[in-house]
Amino acid sequence: MSATAWQAYKPIRELKEMTRDVDRLSAQQLQDTRQLWWDDHFSQFLWSRLQQHQMQLLLDAGCGVGTFFQRMVPFFSERTNFLGVDIDDARLQIASQQAKDYAYLARLHLLASDLCSLPLKNECIDAAITVLTLQHIEQPELAIAELWRVTRREGVVVCVEPDNLRQCISLPRHHREFQEAQAGFWSEVRAHYLPRDIALGLRLPLLLTENGYRVQATDGYLITHVNRESPQSFTERSKKAFLGMGEKYELAPESAVMQRLLEAIAGLEREYLGFDDFYTIATIPLFLAEGVKNR
Repeated sequence: MSATAWQAYKPIRELKEMTRDVDRLSAQQLQDTRQLWWDDHFSQFLWSRLQQHQMQLLLDAGCGVGTFFQRMVPFFSERTNFLGVDIDDARLQIASQQAKDYAYLARLHLLASDLCSLPLKNECIDAAITVLTLQHIEQPELAIAELWRVTRREGVVVCVEPDNLRQCISLPRHHREFQEAQAGFWSEVRAHYLPRDIALGLRLPLLLTENGYRVQATDGYLITHVNRESPQSFTERSKKAFLGMGEKYELAPESAVMQRLLEAIAGLEREYLGFDDFYTIATIPLFLAEGVKNR
């Protein structure tokens, strides 16, 4: 891989202070979360867009612990090299170790950097991808503008972001109070997290267009988890998960939105009291937008 693609950049130690509160997950938590939902189906979903383009150097902007490389490198020809950029040193260390474990380290270079100020030369990469990263940036348009700057003419950027307002847990019966309590919870989380936007997905085409890209394709993907468990297990797991998420986004357990949700969950346990077990489906919609740099 040519070393001329990037300029001299800040040592990782100078970025330490910037790593705080990236997405309120530790490096290990991020790795565990990505492994939970990033499966072969999602890899094929990404490849359906990326395989249409020839590329010698691909940038993963906000590469985190390197899940994209671990999952996707086998799809690419040996002529493709990879550049991973993240602001968190601990995540880059995990990404580097995974590259050694999966034997693609020679094709990968990792940089510590803020995505809104990339230490890269103009038009030095063929394609960029960012997966569930822009939602954690206060001004995602700055990151998109930087990707435009470093992408060559006719190069592509593929962005994938969620609409967390549409996160939903579905049960065998319709429960209006539970559904409304979930929606209220995620609306409150979004309000607490602004100006970073956990429902950024549907804004991606506009962000790309406003920053010089021609939107070439859009698509959707639904993260889905099916569980079979007892009513007691479901309610205990749900309470723990929502309380943990509330703590992450600084929603007090005694807040009205949390109390409404916890009461709705408790009501579900009573309603399904006679069931040995049941099925639940948890879903998170993702939105993909692909842009081409025309000028």
